[in-house]
Amino acid sequence: MRHLANDDASRAAERTLYRNEARLRGILETSDAAFASIDAEGLILDWNGKAEEMFGWRREEALGRPLLETIGPHDPQAGRELNLNDLFGPDGSEPEKRVELSVRHRGGREFPAELTVSCVAAGDERIVQAFIRDVSPQREAERSGREARERLTHQALHDSLTGLPNRAVLMEHLEHAAALAARKGTKLAVLFADVDNLGVVNDSLGYHAGDQLLVAIAGRLRDSLRASDIVSRIGEDGLARLGGDEFAVVCEDVTSSGDAAAVAARVMATMEPPFQVAGERIFVTSSVGIAVSGPDAGAESLLRDAGAAMHAAKEGGRARHELFDQSMHGRARDRLTEENELRMAIERRELRLHYQPIVSVADGGLVGVEALVRWEHPLRGLLSPAEFLPLAERTGLIVPLGQWVFEEALTQAAAWNALPGGGLPLRISVNVSGHQLARPELVDEIAELLEKSGVEPSRLAVEVTETALMAELKTPVDQLRRLQELGVRIMLDDFGTGFSSLTYLRQLPLDAIKLDRSFVSQLDHSAADRQIVGAVIQLSKAMGMSAIAEGVETEAQLICLRELGCHLAQGYYFARPMAAEQMTAHGIEQNLAA
Repeated sequence: MRHLANDDASRAAERTLYRNEARLRGILETSDAAFASIDAEGLILDWNGKAEEMFGWRREEALGRPLLETIGPHDPQAGRELNLNDLFGPDGSEPEKRVELSVRHRGGREFPAELTVSCVAAGDERIVQAFIRDVSPQREAERSGREARERLTHQALHDSLTGLPNRAVLMEHLEHAAALAARKGTKLAVLFADVDNLGVVNDSLGYHAGDQLLVAIAGRLRDSLRASDIVSRIGEDGLARLGGDEFAVVCEDVTSSGDAAAVAARVMATMEPPFQVAGERIFVTSSVGIAVSGPDAGAESLLRDAGAAMHAAKEGGRARHELFDQSMHGRARDRLTEENELRMAIERRELRLHYQPIVSVADGGLVGVEALVRWEHPLRGLLSPAEFLPLAERTGLIVPLGQWVFEEALTQAAAWNALPGGGLPLRISVNVSGHQLARPELVDEIAELLEKSGVEPSRLAVEVTETALMAELKTPVDQLRRLQELGVRIMLDDFGTGFSSLTYLRQLPLDAIKLDRSFVSQLDHSAADRQIVGAVIQLSKAMGMSAIAEGVETEAQLICLRELGCHLAQGYYFARPMAAEQMTAHGIEQNLAA
């Protein structure tokens, strides 16, 4: 009986052991972690389904293989942590440990894994049990997050278009450089470079082309200034884009302003070769201001002074460099005041249009007027265009100012047309700058104003100077053709003061040529001027254009023009520019006289 009882107990124990092993196997097979057990020699004793999936070895293939050879990385040194002695020590004093290391799939792909390993006693031997998890998704997410943070940091410190350091980085670099120069007793210089006429490129070819040009300029500057250490040191953050078309360069360890001027000359030379942008050869220049540090120079003051010097370079004719002096501060303040005043003048409608008659040379009859803008300044009185239009061009205010001129002129033309007795059907001429003409929207805006006012397009003439048409870009000429197709007349203003050839006139969509007053003023005294004027009049006739003489001040000049066959004329001999009310009375009087 005792023997039977022992047999029953033994079978019960076996069944319990079997159930426990089956339960354990079920747990291991449903685990989302790979499982392996290893003996003291590092040979695999157990291997679950997840391990088969993770490493590509079937269970029957893996059993009895060394773990290190089965899942260890290609580099033997990188797989040392799979060695049991390295994990737990020779006496197994560390019962559990968690490590992260690189493991290898049967196909050769390596990936990061986290191993949770425990050392258990099995009689006189040790068995290691390892749960292995693939942590590559987490590490990839961490890497992506780190790269995103690095990218955001880079974006915060660099210009997104050119990749150059931005103003914040430049100022930090400049502060350190100024402090170092003060300690060493050396000097540094700041160059403030502005690209001349970038606005014309933006307006004519579009902002995308302007951006392409800025990227190309930044690349040239970067390459050029790498060699500048021959005269001064320019660090990695020594070149920056401040915004728009403005760049700055920090030159360290300069011995004199001449060193800085040499770098400025290199910056300007960098711009000389044409840029190829949007299928066009673009020529640009740069104006550069230079400020050299004194004993107490700070970053903000150096950059401000360099900016003031840059504006002085622009005022001096552009494509040049200027060294800062204290008088520039006053001019900078005056410039800011004038700009703000002009901006407010447009908003407050302080601008006025005056009209100068254009008459027939043959009989003196009134045929049209030229609209001339004036600024009725609250303190300085009535200002001529020469006193504020250059400022409008530099600041971009010429665009809203020009729109106002067109709207006001066409409104007045409509009012003259509506006068009793047939009205005053005068042709009205409006001057357009190159900056305005380069804007693609100009033609549509004029067409809309013509429709709104009810004025026939043939009653409007656009006057443009030779300088505006001599640009490398084709857009101004295309714009004039579109205006001419609309019915607007095109006049070339100040002919003879620019640098176009007579043959070039054949390529332009022109209806009239306006002879500059410099030729007319000497007409009755200079045989050479008389011949020039006569030739231009005959040329205009041959090309189907009208000739208009500007600046006629004497009867003798008028007689000469009549003898030469000139069509139209304007000048003080006939009338000075006058306000709309005066022009209305003058026109009615002329009609009655006729």
